[in-house]
Amino acid sequence: MTPSSNHATEKVRWKSHWGEVARAVKRAIVSRREATFVGKQYRLAYETRHVRERVDYRFLKECARDKQCVMDVGANVGVTSLIMSDAIAGGGKIYAIEPSEASCLIVRENVLLNNVGNSIEVINAIVAERSGLPIEYHWDLVSSRASIMMEPPSGMSIPLSKVSVSLDDLVESLEIRPDLIKIDVEGAEGRVIGGLGRVLQEIRPMTIVELHAWQGMTIAQNAAGILENAQAANYRMTDLRTKKVVEDPAVFGDLAASTDQVQSRVWVLLLPEEMPMPGWIEEFDTVNL
Repeated sequence: MTPSSNHATEKVRWKSHWGEVARAVKRAIVSRREATFVGKQYRLAYETRHVRERVDYRFLKECARDKQCVMDVGANVGVTSLIMSDAIAGGGKIYAIEPSEASCLIVRENVLLNNVGNSIEVINAIVAERSGLPIEYHWDLVSSRASIMMEPPSGMSIPLSKVSVSLDDLVESLEIRPDLIKIDVEGAEGRVIGGLGRVLQEIRPMTIVELHAWQGMTIAQNAAGILENAQAANYRMTDLRTKKVVEDPAVFGDLAASTDQVQSRVWVLLLPEEMPMPGWIEEFDTVNL
């Protein structure tokens, strides 16, 4: 690294430091907010101020309905976990899994603000295809764009080496049987699915994945590896825009690779071959997910 690039890196770190100072001051003045998602009002921490209603929230809530064990992989600041917690079965639990320590603290605060501590457990972990891998994570405070695939577009991230865990190993160590897994990990979904083989083979959960494009990688290319892993476990992939089973990842060819940040994204549903498509999904308007 040249002296000039060292200087640039230090400037980014100082900018990040002063950004944290400014955030702390704002947090002291405006500590909380209220927001309505899927018809329910929630109390939220200051850092959740940027989150607005998304079309997929209602879908995720319905997916979680009456489930006993949900894994929210890529929970960010916990809004999806909160929404899904209102639909799970009595005594059920959501495991909110998030690699950013800052985000995990916000998830925990949001959990406490909404009195759902018995329903949501927060896990600070970076998920990949195997446990014990040192992985460079582009940490960016509580940004939803933090990723192991590429630096977020803010230019404010700090790369950290973190040790990974696979979902197979995490499920085994927690002694749980997830019946729903939601994966939204900014491009790393193939790596997450790569560490989910035993769970897919033995437990057979419904799995929802938000596929992303990133620099140099189209959604079609991303989907190809995931489809291979799904088919190896006797799962089928459904494109939720059309509700059609994906036989060839080229169906995502209309979604281009990103030039400088994640731009394209689409939800897919992975179901065991023996599990029929739930009737409510057949009727649900998924075109704009």
